[in-house]
Formats: sequence, structure tokens, C-alpha cells
Amino acid sequence: MKYKLTITERAEELLDHILNYIVNQLKNPQAASNLMNEIEHIFDNLECSPEMYAYSEDIFLKSREYRKVVVPHYDYVIIFRIDDDSRTVYIVGFFHDLELYKNKL
Repeated sequence: MKYKLTITERAEELLDHILNYIVNQLKNPQAASNLMNEIEHIFDNLECSPEMYAYSEDIFLKSREYRKVVVPHYDYVIIFRIDDDSRTVYIVGFFHDLELYKNKL
């Protein structure tokens, strides 16, 4: 049985910011499109088998059962948690891997 994927409003804003930065500041719409393709592939995996991704290495985030996905070929991560009772995956953030994103959740 598939999981429902829910992206929080804040996570949507963060992703929009990243994509807009790549398109408007870096002037690389193809990179933004490629990044989005990778993210959509991850979304497919999350709907089928979210447990395939490990808990965050950060003690604080792990204690709250947040998991982390590194986007292949990019320095971005997706932070999410799983609610097994409702079979829902909550995407709570998109961040650059070097960001101190723990404080932004």
C-alpha cells in the first residue's frame, strides 16, 4: 500500500526559493529542471518505500524521527518524517547540504 505524500507549506516555499535561485541568479534553468526531476524520482520512492532512507544523523532531528534524503548529483537534502498510522510522508524541508537546517525546522 502506497504512502500519501504531503509537502508542508514551508517546504514548498523553500523548494521554490531554491529553484528560483538556480533559474534567476545562476541563470541555469536546465539545472533547475534536472534538480526537479531528481526530486520527483525521490517522491516516487517515498510514496512506495519511505523507510529506505535513513534517519538523520543529527541527534536532535533523529529524536524527532526525521529522515534525510540526499538528492543525487546535487548538494541538496530533503527532510521528512513518516506517520505510519496514516501512511503519510511529511516533507518538511528542502535545504542545501551545508546549511544549518536543523534550526529552520
